Amino acid sequence: MVSTVMLAAMRTILDESSASFWTDAEAYAALADGQNEVIKELLGVYKSRYKIDPNTELPVELTSIEEYGNAAITASVEMIAAPTGFLWLMAAKWDHDNAGALVPCRILTVDRGFLHHQGNTFLAATATDPIAYVAPEVVAGGHSINFLPNSTGTANYEIYYIAAPTDIAAGTNAALPVTTHSAIVNYATARMLEKDQRQEAQVFYNKYLQELKTILGI
Repeated sequence: MVSTVMLAAMRTILDESSASFWTDAEAYAALADGQNEVIKELLGVYKSRYKIDPNTELPVELTSIEEYGNAAITASVEMIAAPTGFLWLMAAKWDHDNAGALVPCRILTVDRGFLHHQGNTFLAATATDPIAYVAPEVVAGGHSINFLPNSTGTANYEIYYIAAPTDIAAGTNAALPVTTHSAIVNYATARMLEKDQRQEAQVFYNKYLQELKTILGI
């Protein structure tokens, strides 16, 4: 469903065929918020399931916003700034000594046990078992993606990650697949009705929640 069709679907529900009380700018902003909410919920459930079982597959709806990046890092640097819109690191590869072999990384989170983990010789990163982890970026703000073991020369990396898409707008369609579009429209409609303090807002928000459960299979 292209963005103009999503807008028209909202206006049909709102019984306003063209911009009047609800402007197009407001409507598109609500649709963009709806898409971001769906992403947040899907990713949140995935993360919870991933903690229990790292083999959990990414919801198919999120594969449309999976991105790839690769580059070389100069010697003695093991950190890159997280890409624009970065939400979640799916996978990474690291060639710490530029020997030509990019090795799949274990993905860790920085938590209370991280330093203990790295102090354990059986768990610490090695050339054949590297680690990638996301941490707050001290200098520039935001987050960084870090690699271990430390580089001994120019080092190459690959990353696969989830990134927030460009907002839905007049010339920008939804990045998520059509299976999510009805939920996005219902969320956006609820937002528009809230502006008018209409009780129907809760009805459409409940419809959004129900469709979200269907998408999640719960």
